[in-house]
Amino acid sequence: MNEKTKKALFFIFLLILTGPFALLWLAATMWKEREKEPEIILETEEKEEKDEFEWKSIWEG
Repeated sequence: MNEKTKKALFFIFLLILTGPFALLWLAATMWKEREKEPEIILETEEKEEKDEFEWKSIWEG
C-alpha cells in the first residue's frame, strides 16, 4: 500500500470509531438544552403577569 491509501484508511477508521461517541455527545447536549427550556418559559410567563400596563385604543373616547 502506498502512503495515500494508508492515510485514507486511517482517517476512515478514525471516523468509524469516533462517530458513535460524537452522536452520543450531541444527544447529551440536546437533552441538557431541552431541560433548560421550561425554566425560560416560566420566567417569561411571570414577567407577562407582572406587567400592569393596559393598552387603550385612541378610537375609544
